[in-house]
Amino acid sequence: MADHHDPAAPGDLDRIREFLNTNYLEEGQDFIADPPALTAWLRDRDLMDGDTAASAADLAEAHAFREALRALAATNGGEPMTDEARAVLARIGTRAATTFAYDDDARELTIEPRARGIDAAFARLLRIVYDAQRDGTWPRFQTCARATCRWAFYDRSKNRSAQWCDMSVCGNREKAKRRRTRARGAA
Repeated sequence: MADHHDPAAPGDLDRIREFLNTNYLEEGQDFIADPPALTAWLRDRDLMDGDTAASAADLAEAHAFREALRALAATNGGEPMTDEARAVLARIGTRAATTFAYDDDARELTIEPRARGIDAAFARLLRIVYDAQRDGTWPRFQTCARATCRWAFYDRSKNRSAQWCDMSVCGNREKAKRRRTRARGAA
């Protein structure tokens, strides 16, 4: 997909990273740009059953959902959550129609979608975020601070301070930009 240094996020959280990175902002590529591509992406990750196909309306909702999740991830880097992202996540959560159930061993409560089709796929993605928040992996899930990138990545730095998806790409570009700005100000 991209040339970014892109280590996987732990467990199912990697599906969220993959979902956000279907929109490669820097290159202007959207890997779920039409309903068949969205359907294939969700089926390939066992998020949607084979009897369902995404519609144009589902695609628009998937794009809004993807960017709302990106905004939610950006809060881990200190950015404020937008009202628009909140509204999208609330709408998706309502449509997801989830229920609580027990796992196979009846030892742990799980959240399962009652919805079907695209709404069930979105519910499964929301559950991944919920589980990551519960297990403590979510705070390390970041988006690149570079405005033209916004690539989702899992921060594996010791002090949890990564700002860029790849220091050798976005980090260097941002540092060079700052040096040029300082040099112009000094001249």
